[in-house]
Amino acid sequence: MILHIVKDSEQLKKVCKKSDVFTDGVIKEKYKFMIEHMFQTSKHSGGVGLAAPQLGFDERIFIINYKNYDCVFINPKIESEFVETKSEYEKCLSVPDQRVKVERPTTITVQYANILNERVTTTLTGNIARIFQHELDHLNGVLITDYIPERKCLRCGAVNRTCKSCCSKKCFEELRGL
Repeated sequence: MILHIVKDSEQLKKVCKKSDVFTDGVIKEKYKFMIEHMFQTSKHSGGVGLAAPQLGFDERIFIINYKNYDCVFINPKIESEFVETKSEYEKCLSVPDQRVKVERPTTITVQYANILNERVTTTLTGNIARIFQHELDHLNGVLITDYIPERKCLRCGAVNRTCKSCCSKKCFEELRGL
C-alpha cells in the first residue's frame, strides 16, 4: 500500500518520541505494517529513504532503500562523526520542489535497533551516511529547508520566501553576518 507523504508542514517540525516497537523481543504487528508500507511508498515515490513522521507517525523509525541497501532503523542515533564533511544537494519527498545544498560528515558511527530487536553499532560512509543523517533530521523535526541560508529581498527587505509581491528570484541576496 502506498501511503500519503506529509508535505512541508508544522507536523514535520516535531521531535519524535522514542518508539516502543517490541513486545517480548518481537516487533509489534502495527510496526511490521508501517515499515513494509514505508518501503513501498519510498520506492514508488522515487525516494532512497523515508522517515515515519513523513507518513504522519510520531515514531523514531526510518528506512533506507538505496540501490542494494535496504535497512530499517529503530530509535537510531549518531554515536560519532568523523571530521571530513562534504556539501551536496539533497532532495526530500516532503519538500518536493526544493533542492538544498547541505554539508554533512561523510563518515558516521551509528547505533540503532533492527527489526529483530538487535542493537546494532556500525560505521556508515558516503551516500548511506548522508541518507541516514537526512532521515534522522526528520525524527528531530529538521527539514532540508532549515539548511537554506537566510536571504533578504533587495527591494522590499523581506527575509527568505516571505517577500511581498514585488519580487522575483533575482532580487534576493544572502544575508551575511546576521
